Amino acid sequence: MPWSSSLRRATLWTLCSLALLTLGGALVALADEAPAPEGATAPPAAEAPAAEAPARGAAVEARVDSARSTLTFLSNAPSERIEGQAAGIEGAFRFSPENPGDVSGSLQVPVSALRSGNSLRDRHIAGRDWLLASSHPHIRFDLQRVEVRSTERSGMRVDISGVAHGTLTLRGATRPTTADITVSLALDTQRVRVQFSMQANLRAHDIPGRRNSIGREVAENIEIQGTVHGSW
Repeated sequence: MPWSSSLRRATLWTLCSLALLTLGGALVALADEAPAPEGATAPPAAEAPAAEAPARGAAVEARVDSARSTLTFLSNAPSERIEGQAAGIEGAFRFSPENPGDVSGSLQVPVSALRSGNSLRDRHIAGRDWLLASSHPHIRFDLQRVEVRSTERSGMRVDISGVAHGTLTLRGATRPTTADITVSLALDTQRVRVQFSMQANLRAHDIPGRRNSIGREVAENIEIQGTVHGSW
């Protein structure tokens, strides 16, 4: 069947339109691939913001991870040995990764969190003859400084051992104390782990005890050890 003049005109118009679209796409592609004129500079690519890091020597604050931190205590008396543990350690420390000896901060644990394996004894520990939790609900250690004895560095890891100087508060009585500590700093992940051991003298903290039991059934010096995890 011969084409009508109107059909021929429509077909020619369609072919011309396709040709123009194809030519336009080719010109755009050539423009994208063409080299920049001499002396011209391309706009800089957008960069992701870098993670903010503390300035060298600047102090940082490490918050304690309560879920991962633990404390144990031991009373090794002539007539009885009592072992226990506690969770719920809270606190924070402010220090400089470049000068770990210059540090301050505090740790505290609820008296109600102490567990000795005997619920009746736990109530006695929190009672009026011992820690009097109703008036003094926390055991608290305030850190004043660290006497650094050794420091080892390997890449982004720093290991420190020394003696922590501060005060320990039991039953509302605050006394100076020391603790042997080891500190591991992961500078790349901004994490810290502190392991410590210390003693708490019950008589020095004015703890009366029950029926002269201190020294016989309960040791005068309670051994305390713990591992504290934190991050900054």
